[in-house]
Amino acid sequence: MPDPSVKREYSDIFPEGGKRPYPSSMLAPTLRRLIEEKRTHAKELAQVAGVAPSTVYRWIDGESEPDFTHLARLMAGLHDTLAREGLLLALLGDSGFSVQRKKLELDVNGDGVVDHHDAIHAVCQAIGHTTDSLQAIHEASRDRRLSADELTQVLALLQAAAVQCATTQAVLVEMGKGRNSAKTV
Repeated sequence: MPDPSVKREYSDIFPEGGKRPYPSSMLAPTLRRLIEEKRTHAKELAQVAGVAPSTVYRWIDGESEPDFTHLARLMAGLHDTLAREGLLLALLGDSGFSVQRKKLELDVNGDGVVDHHDAIHAVCQAIGHTTDSLQAIHEASRDRRLSADELTQVLALLQAAAVQCATTQAVLVEMGKGRNSAKTV
């Protein structure tokens, strides 16, 4: 049984009877749309999230919401990229955050095969970009604050490092699936 004092505190913060105003107002319609578009089905959602199908139907009908653990399982376990993206966009709602999908070149070393060498190469590139950004921060901030141009350069280096980390992850996922032929994701 939930602690009534917690609900009362939640109600003070969120006037809608203590319900979290999580951008889930878009979650139920998004789940329905994904099922209608045959990107997933309730049974897969239940299996991936580790809940009963009746729970998924309550999510679809907007009667309840998945908690963070179940959302994380859905984001990690759904096979359809567009289904994952749809869920993510529904969760972001009007939060001001956005998602940008990039095609990642998985054949990082250009040898025509996606394998562990590409993962190693991508990690090395990520380490290089991270090292460069840390060095730039260190040098630029010794005696002063970073200028706008220096800050932009450091942010670009960190973004490049993040892309290489994502590439490494994608290469390893493809290798785990036994697909050594995919060049981009």
